[in-house]
Amino acid sequence: MNQQQRRHRRIRRPAVLLVAGLLTACRAPAPPAPPAPASPREPGADDARNLATPSAGAVFAGPAYSPAAARAVVPEYRLKPDLREVVNLKQQRLPAAAKARLAAVGFVALPSPAAQLDELYRDALADGQPLLITADSALWAFEGLTADTRRRVLGESLPALLRSVTLALLERSQQQQTQLANPDWVAAARRNTAWFAVAAGLLGLTVQVEAGAAELATGERQRITRGAGIETGGLLDYPLDYRQFTPPATAGSLAGAELARRWYAAAPLALELGRSGGLTTHWPAVRQAALLALAAAAEPGAPLPQAEALYDTLRFLDGGAGLSLADAVTALREVYTPTPTLRGLTDQTRLERFRTALGTALPPDLLPASPADGAPSRLVLRLAPDGRTWDRDALARAELGAVPLNLFAALGNPLAETLRPAEQGRHGLDELRRRLSGLDPGFWRADLAWAPLWAAVPQAAQPEGLPMFQRNGAWARHTLLTSLAVWAAARHRSSSLRPAGPPEPRSEPAPPARPPVVWVEPTPEVYSRLLWLSRRSTAGLGELGLITPDLSEAHSVFQQQMQLLQRVAERELRNDSPTVAERAELALWGHRLHWLTRGRDTTAPAAEQAVPRVWRPGSGPLLVGVGPVLRLLVVVPDSGRFHLATGAALSYLEVRHDPPALSDDAAWQAALAGGTPPPLPSWSAACIVPDPALRLARPATE
Repeated sequence: MNQQQRRHRRIRRPAVLLVAGLLTACRAPAPPAPPAPASPREPGADDARNLATPSAGAVFAGPAYSPAAARAVVPEYRLKPDLREVVNLKQQRLPAAAKARLAAVGFVALPSPAAQLDELYRDALADGQPLLITADSALWAFEGLTADTRRRVLGESLPALLRSVTLALLERSQQQQTQLANPDWVAAARRNTAWFAVAAGLLGLTVQVEAGAAELATGERQRITRGAGIETGGLLDYPLDYRQFTPPATAGSLAGAELARRWYAAAPLALELGRSGGLTTHWPAVRQAALLALAAAAEPGAPLPQAEALYDTLRFLDGGAGLSLADAVTALREVYTPTPTLRGLTDQTRLERFRTALGTALPPDLLPASPADGAPSRLVLRLAPDGRTWDRDALARAELGAVPLNLFAALGNPLAETLRPAEQGRHGLDELRRRLSGLDPGFWRADLAWAPLWAAVPQAAQPEGLPMFQRNGAWARHTLLTSLAVWAAARHRSSSLRPAGPPEPRSEPAPPARPPVVWVEPTPEVYSRLLWLSRRSTAGLGELGLITPDLSEAHSVFQQQMQLLQRVAERELRNDSPTVAERAELALWGHRLHWLTRGRDTTAPAAEQAVPRVWRPGSGPLLVGVGPVLRLLVVVPDSGRFHLATGAALSYLEVRHDPPALSDDAAWQAALAGGTPPPLPSWSAACIVPDPALRLARPATE
């Protein structure tokens, strides 16, 4: 087994949906210090030089996940049509339709005027109502915590690392340009220099570069400054939407790091993939990739560990696709033996082998197919992953069928297969299922773009022994609505440019002396997965020195809450009740949820951002988003009696794009505030009873 085969055996990344390549561990200082200035002959002089070696594992891999082990043995129960056994039914003043739904399936979802999940819990506690801590609220707490983590890392911790890597690779690219003689290779080094000069400008740095590189960089900066729209510039070989590099006025400290990340994600170092999956040679890009790999890895003072820290962190926060610098360095070491040098790179035979090695870094069966419009796909060597790539190049690809519901059908939820058979298409669904089933199971928890969906999936399980309200088709539809809302929120988060606010001090009332009846939705596997993801986040960011004290505190509070929810949920599945002390702690969930999410509205993630879009083949673009808060009422058994407990649930909206209606968040919010929101999916009527007084959260009619 050769080195490349061993590498594929260690880690397998899907080219279709996620990062294709080896994400390697690194040890970056905190804050990182710029590398020492290179000698005039460095990097790549013709005498033998060492290359930094990519380390063996991803820093965010975390410990092996151990599923929660709890067997459900809740005795079966049925409710009378008039619900006479529910002790607090009259306090809710429910319409007849809601009562009938409660009697039939044990729960009902109703529209709520609350803008936030925590508001619903705090109001219910103040009214003395029994509480249901839902998996939805735990997932939303994690979403708020993850969004805040991303904002703080990008705005506070990561800029120093970005500046250090940018300046180091800029300096080395300039040195390469002066040491090369072949005009083609000089041009490649000049383009790399200009590329880093543009990134430096986005980071607020002033740099001096050679006249030719300065001219290229100036042209790109001018396109960025005027928001040129979609153009093919002088530096990149393909059209680029330059409007994405114009930050909104509200971006603040987040702008520099985020815009540099977007620039690096638009890397010109691309290999064209033809329809057959074979590589179409683009030699300027291959030369740039070889020069960049040598610049990153040549000792002494190689910036590769810092570049890996940057790549690993951004990829963990936002997901993305492409080959990392570590992949390019590995290919360089395999081809240019015994030691790569600057002069040795120009050997055409070895350069062809290097190009092939980059292409074969992807498992052959997972090479991305070409889009239906005939345009070639791009396999890009990236310093920073593109958090939107999986939207554009994977789920939105025509041959994979309609999205988003196909995704859940492919994950094994039989309900989703029956929802839109006319739009899904058997072939597309089968193809998506085939591709997803071939992925490493670790794919779903590889980064924070997909991990919330991985955490939400166990909510839909319906084994024997669960309480009545969890064992019916209406509950399955509720959990599908939750998963779609979690998916839409994660999509929106990865492109948000809202900066982090100041740390909010913790303040909450003392636990009630007589705590109310409190139930936890008995899905311990959801809380176990969220706990593991939070621990993994803090461990990886902590190891790289990128976590701030207030973030560490927030994750610590979240982890304590998930441990409590998992413990109580497992006890409930054994038909035991929470202790008085646990009920007192759980009663304050609304206050802790408010602190963890910073009081974030479900429907207002960031006013300056466009509503996430999915391209549904044959139907045009689809807008997706998190809908209004739902009030979930569930009949729960407690000490031989039945109580109607109140909890918060997420909802999900999707509408076809019809300009100018609902084209951005401002229009989305105006529709909600004006009482004319888009309807929820029609199939959600199985679990939601509309309120005539509220136009929010109304399922669409068939």
